[in-house]
Amino acid sequence: MDDNELLKNKFQQLHTELVGQDLSAVADRLFAARIISEENMEDLSLWGGSGGCWSSAKSRRLMTLLHRSHHPRAFTELRCALCELDSIKWIVEKLDQLHVDDRLTHKVTESAHCQCPNCGHSHQFASVAAGQPKLIT
Repeated sequence: MDDNELLKNKFQQLHTELVGQDLSAVADRLFAARIISEENMEDLSLWGGSGGCWSSAKSRRLMTLLHRSHHPRAFTELRCALCELDSIKWIVEKLDQLHVDDRLTHKVTESAHCQCPNCGHSHQFASVAAGQPKLIT
């Protein structure tokens, strides 16, 4: 798992804390780094809240945009943006304390086994072309 993917998992664990924060300056930094587009910025300005105030709905929308973007640096840039802002730098400290369980990465190894819910037999994954798993009995 690369750094961005690891951070993505960690940020998802901190979702509740993140959506409660004013991430307007973070959105500006992500736009400047070309992580989010002009359309994303416009969408955020129209999303939730009144009078142009930043809201939890906008923070939630920003995090959803990042998770859907599949940008290879989205979460590394998000971490950098949070580090630059003293008011929410504590999120990075909390992020760094999190541990991601490698079992959640859904990587298949040649020694991986599963129990078939249909027949109850134990099966082992076998490697096939293009790294796609194939069950063998």
